[in-house]
Amino acid sequence: MPTEKRPPRGRVLLVDDERAIRQALSVELGHGGFEVAAAASGPEALALLEGDEFDAVLLDLRMPEMPGEEVLAAILRQRPHLAVVILTAHGDVQSAVQCLRAGAFDYLQKPSPLDELELALGRAIESTRLRTANRELNRRLSSPAESAIPLVGDSAAFREIRKVVSRVAPTDVPVLITGESGTGKEIVARSIVAESDRAAASLFTINCAALSESLVESELFGHERGAFTGANETRPGFFELADGGTIFLDEIGEMTPGLQAKLLRVLQFGEFQRVGGRRTLTSDVRIIAATNRDLEAEMRAGGFREDLFHRISTITIAIPPLRERPEDLRPLVEMIVRDRLPRGVAPPEITPEAHVCLAAHDWPGNVRELENVFIRAAILCPEARIEPGHLPPAIRAHAGAPLPAEAAAADATLEEIERRHILAMLERCRGNKAEAARRLGITKRTLYNKLILYGVHQPGA
Repeated sequence: MPTEKRPPRGRVLLVDDERAIRQALSVELGHGGFEVAAAASGPEALALLEGDEFDAVLLDLRMPEMPGEEVLAAILRQRPHLAVVILTAHGDVQSAVQCLRAGAFDYLQKPSPLDELELALGRAIESTRLRTANRELNRRLSSPAESAIPLVGDSAAFREIRKVVSRVAPTDVPVLITGESGTGKEIVARSIVAESDRAAASLFTINCAALSESLVESELFGHERGAFTGANETRPGFFELADGGTIFLDEIGEMTPGLQAKLLRVLQFGEFQRVGGRRTLTSDVRIIAATNRDLEAEMRAGGFREDLFHRISTITIAIPPLRERPEDLRPLVEMIVRDRLPRGVAPPEITPEAHVCLAAHDWPGNVRELENVFIRAAILCPEARIEPGHLPPAIRAHAGAPLPAEAAAADATLEEIERRHILAMLERCRGNKAEAARRLGITKRTLYNKLILYGVHQPGA
């Protein structure tokens, strides 16, 4: 009975000017399950890369026609996600280390035991495939069908945020985004990436508050096999996989002092080591960070490193809470109706009374709360019509809005609807006209004029 043929472990491009070595390694690696193509020079290898796909490159440094260092640089320009393992003669370790700094994945000394060679190539192939998969995921996430929520808002504050995003995106400076939970810090981060020169490269996101210190460290920097219990294989971290791209550090204020020190080193020198590793790796990554904490206060109290704070806050974007930008409420609701409703949920009509409820609420959960409230109401409301009774009791209570059975007649005039809206806002602001005008998005003088028009007397605020 014929033996079932196993799929190859990966495609390897072997580059060495010595024919005997090419032949021997091709046979040995073939027996080990690798599919091998061989090139006798740098130009020949680059020509093969142009017309074919490979999972790893095994590259000799000492070649007469084109030095291995130049071949490495050309390969990484042509295929930046391809892992290259360097083969070096004894006594030429310094050159190999320089290649690692230039972007090589690993190096081995000649002659190298076959099991070490296969292990290094296996890790290199895994790295290439992870980088390729992440690049494809990033491409899909950047497509119109799967894009993140756009920067939506008509308020002066949000218009300024859009301007800052456009100015800072093409640069490589770190950006710190601050704001309460749910204000849309990750959306702003993704918008920066989408407008940057790194848009086609990888974007990795990690929530520093959601994982333990050891897990955050392993995710960011990777780990070597045996570095800790459960580390059964070497795994590259975000700084390796995102090389040439961006890492978004959400809730960076939760990062421990030890991790802050490691992050600072990457920002200063572009160098790091995997957990349990001794090799110094390099990475070209842009950092965008976000926090709902006051990092300056944390810094003064000794909870956050001052040098790291100044590194990550070259540009700071502060997102105001939703309660401070009521002008953004309506365009956000329109965006939710257009883009965020689950499949099978019809876009609902929103009654004027429901709009009054939404406008009067404080939204402590900000945009995230608004989206959750609206999607719930859209699912539960009959006939695709959202009335105050379909909203959570806390929101109805804040606005003093009527329940559907008590709602005003459907033919109420626009003036009457506006009058109710203004009165509800004044009640919410406890009669403070300046605050009510700000939340309504009008001047205080306009508010006075409308109160006179509608025959409403309010004591001065």
